[in-house]
Amino acid sequence: MLPLWPAAAQDTQSTATAAPTSSGMLVELNKAEQTDGGCHYFLLLRNSTEYDFELLRLDLYFFDTAGVISKRLLVSTPPVGSGDTRVAAFVATELTCSDVSQILVNNVDPCDVSEGEAPVCQEILELGNRTEVTFFK
Repeated sequence: MLPLWPAAAQDTQSTATAAPTSSGMLVELNKAEQTDGGCHYFLLLRNSTEYDFELLRLDLYFFDTAGVISKRLLVSTPPVGSGDTRVAAFVATELTCSDVSQILVNNVDPCDVSEGEAPVCQEILELGNRTEVTFFK
């Protein structure tokens, strides 16, 4: 069976260290820990754009170790102003962390900014990763 992600997605392991030179919106899968209710994920959000984001909603698909979609979640982030760093945490209920092999950021919608017209967030989104899971778009 062929992997579901492009070869470039493999580079997300090293993206986190490049965050200070970023010019986009970094979403880093920073940590995953098992809880009684499911897998608890922590996302680091670093905004290196000129935009003040009021809301980003990430459309996430979770894949099991066989490459089959096991869950879809819509995750809303806290506001992230230009130059700010925030953390968003969420629980993927009914999932065991060790059973998740990949997480796809399928889309970012809505992508609301405090002033002016919002950019195409999927285009300025940069991914980082500090976990064993492949995190890609």
